[in-house]
Amino acid sequence: MKWSELNTRQRDILVAENVMGWTQDNHERNQNNDGSVFAYFWKQKDGHRDVFSPSADLLAAWEVVDKMRQSDNETRIKFFDCVPQSIYAITPEAICRAALKAVGVDIE
Repeated sequence: MKWSELNTRQRDILVAENVMGWTQDNHERNQNNDGSVFAYFWKQKDGHRDVFSPSADLLAAWEVVDKMRQSDNETRIKFFDCVPQSIYAITPEAICRAALKAVGVDIE
């Protein structure tokens, strides 16, 4: 699967489901004035619901980093090996891609 061929929503779904372990709450969503959906809420394991867009929002991407810090040693090492070494190259997208690779999602 190619990261560049996915839109923001598809990227966020991959991260929420595969990295965070959350499920999409299709009954709750934020909509534009024309009725189109711009963000879905996610059900976290503790029952909390939140809007989550880690591929575009740095604060949400740091939630992914926190999740990786709490993961098993092998996953954590894979994640930090995939994160860019330069602070200037660490973007929400880079964090998401590294996390997906660390949990075994084949993403180019």
